[in-house]
Amino acid sequence: MKFYGSPGKCIENNPTAQSVLFCDKFINLSTIALYTGISTSHLSMLFSGKRQPSLRVAKLIALALDMTLQRFVSQLEDHTGQLKPYLRQKPTKFKKGLDKESAA
Repeated sequence: MKFYGSPGKCIENNPTAQSVLFCDKFINLSTIALYTGISTSHLSMLFSGKRQPSLRVAKLIALALDMTLQRFVSQLEDHTGQLKPYLRQKPTKFKKGLDKESAA
């Protein structure tokens, strides 16, 4: 995973055409796009609630914003008004010693 620059550069004092208000701060989608490799149009759709982020994309954006994944997901849910339970689920462990019928 490549990550360039400082997360602070994603935050702006005043809004621009490439900014969205998120967590009471203006974040620059172009800067996040440069740091994460995610297109600005895809980021715009994610922050507007028109698309759902994959776990990989959510981790990249959280890293760019210097947030934990859980905090980012929680803030994104509040921002878009859409729950993202698939990003909150912990991976399930597979049971060892499956019988032959359930393995087939």
